[in-house]
Amino acid sequence: MTSITDQLATLADGAPAADPRLNWSEWAMGLATAVAARADCSRAHAGAVIMTADMRIVATGFKGLRRARPAA
Repeated sequence: MTSITDQLATLADGAPAADPRLNWSEWAMGLATAVAARADCSRAHAGAVIMTADMRIVATGFKGLRRARPAA
């Protein structure tokens, strides 16, 4: 990612500024990292994002302990 100073210099030169947004892969990985923050497994914090080809989110999930069973 470029600094704000570089972006301003580009604008001053009259050239169009590059898109400052993350690309789709970077964005999805950031989302998976945020989802992983919910993981309660003590050994690994893993998150996942499933997306379609047109970049729509289908599902998210994280590694965690199984749910407790109700008392019998």
